[in-house]
Amino acid sequence: MEAGRVARILWVSREARPGAFPAGAYRVDTEARPRAALDRIEVARAEDDPYAVCFAAWGHGWGRDEVDDLFRTAPDLFLVLEGPADTLPGHDDLGAWARPDHCLTLPLPATGALRRSLAEHLSARWLQEEADRRRVALLEAEARKDRAQRRSHERRLQILYGIVEKLHGSESLEQALHVALGEMSRFLGATTGSLLLLDGPDRLRVVEAVGPRRERIRGLEFPLEDSRVARHALAERRPILVSDIQENGRFAEAEEVVRYRPRSILSVPLFGQDEPLGVLNFGGDDPAGRFGPHDERLVVTLGRQVAVALEKAGLLEGLRRTVNESIRALAGAIEAKDPYTRGHSDRVTHYSRLIAQALGLPPAEVDVVVRAAVLHDVGKIGVPSAVLNKPARLDDHEFRLIQRHPEVGTEIVREIRAMGETLAIIRHHHERIDGRGYPDGLRGDSLPLGARILAVADTFDAMTSDRPYRQGLPNEVAYEEIERCAGTQFDPEVARVFLDNAPRWPDLEPEAPEARAASG
Repeated sequence: MEAGRVARILWVSREARPGAFPAGAYRVDTEARPRAALDRIEVARAEDDPYAVCFAAWGHGWGRDEVDDLFRTAPDLFLVLEGPADTLPGHDDLGAWARPDHCLTLPLPATGALRRSLAEHLSARWLQEEADRRRVALLEAEARKDRAQRRSHERRLQILYGIVEKLHGSESLEQALHVALGEMSRFLGATTGSLLLLDGPDRLRVVEAVGPRRERIRGLEFPLEDSRVARHALAERRPILVSDIQENGRFAEAEEVVRYRPRSILSVPLFGQDEPLGVLNFGGDDPAGRFGPHDERLVVTLGRQVAVALEKAGLLEGLRRTVNESIRALAGAIEAKDPYTRGHSDRVTHYSRLIAQALGLPPAEVDVVVRAAVLHDVGKIGVPSAVLNKPARLDDHEFRLIQRHPEVGTEIVREIRAMGETLAIIRHHHERIDGRGYPDGLRGDSLPLGARILAVADTFDAMTSDRPYRQGLPNEVAYEEIERCAGTQFDPEVARVFLDNAPRWPDLEPEAPEARAASG
C-alpha cells in the first residue's frame, strides 16, 4: 500500500446529499441510482482507486441481485445495508456471492456519530486488508522470480552433471574432451568450441575441437602471439567475453590464425597448480545468441573441470574433483543471494569432514557426508532474497519459508544421480534427536548419521558467524550450547566427539585456500 492512500466510501440514496457523512479517514461520494453506483465501483477498481465501503438503502433499488453484482465486482468491499430493522435481510437471503464478514446491516434510524464511527472502523480495516493483499502479491511475485532463477540454476547444474556423467563413461581423455566441448557448445548455442593447450611457453596446439572446422584445425600448432584473444586471456588470467566483436574496439581488428572470426567470443584460461595450461574457446555467429555473464560463469566451471582432467593422469580422479567444483558452483549461487552466509557451506563442509573422520567413518562415507554438506543449503535458492537478507529476526511466515529449504534442496539434488546417497542427509539436517525438528520430526536412531553430523557442524557455524541481526558468538559459548543440547537437539555421541576434538582443530577454519578465500 502506497503511503497516504485514503479509503473511499460510496453512499447510495435516492436523495443524494453531499456531506451526509462527516469528514474522516475517507472520501465520500454519493450516487442516487443503485445501478449507477455499481458502475462507479467497477470503474474505480479498474483505475486502482477502489471503494472501501458502500452504504446502501435496502429495498430502495437494492435487493439480492444488486448485492450479488456488487460482490462479484468487488469481493473485498464492505457493504452496509441500511433500513428499518424489520425489513433488513439475513445473510442467508443475500445470495451466494455475499461475504458474511464484509456485509453488515444497520437498522435505522442511526445517528450520525454511529455512521461516522462505523465508516472509520470499516475504512481502517479495509486499508489494512488492502495493504496485506499488496504485500502478499509482492512476496508472491518475488517468489515466482526466485523460482525462475532456481529453475535456471537447476538447468545449468544438470548440464554440468550431464557432461560429468558422459566424461565418466569415456575410455579416453580425447573422447571425454570432445563430449565436453560438444555438450557445452550445444547448450551455449555456439558455432564452434575448441581446447588449445600450451606446447611450451609460447606455442599453442588445438588438441580438440567441435564445429564445421574441426578437421581443419584439430592438431594445428601456432605461436601464442598469433592468437590475440587467447594471449590476453592467459596474460590477464581471466576470461575474455566479447558479446559482439563488431562493437568491440579491443579485438575488432584481431586476425586469428584459424581465419575464423566469430561474432561472439568466450575464451577461458586454464590453470593447473597455478601454471597456465591453455584456453577453452567458444565462438558464435548468431547476433541474437550473444554470450553473456551467465555463460561465462558456466564455462569457467567447465574450464576448471577440463583443467583438472588434463592435470591428472587418470580421468576418474579428475572427475571426482570436477564433481566437487560443480557442486560448489551451485553453493556459490545460493550464497550470492545471502552475503551474510558467504563461506557458510565451505565451513560446514570442513567441520563435517573433521567430525566424520573423528568418528572413524570409512573414507567413502566421509565423502558422502562432505558432498551433502556442500549442498545442504541448496534449497535456499527457493527462498525470497528479502527473507534471506532481512536485517532482523524473521516473522512466522518468513520462518516457514526458511523451513522448506531442506525439502526444496532434496528435490533439486534428486535430479543428480551421483548424489543419491546425500538426499537423506540434506533433507534431515534440521531434524532433532528429540523429534522436534523439521521437516519430518524424525527422532533418535531414525535420523541418518550424516544428518546428525551435519546438524552439529551447521549449528556451530550458525552460532559463531555474524548475522544481520547479531554478532557471532565466541567458540567457547558455542561449545557450551552444544553440550547443553546434547541428547535433545544433538546426537550425544556426535556432540561429544565434536567437543572432545574441537580444541585440537586450529581455529576451526577450512584448510583449502579457495575455501578461505570464499569465506572472505
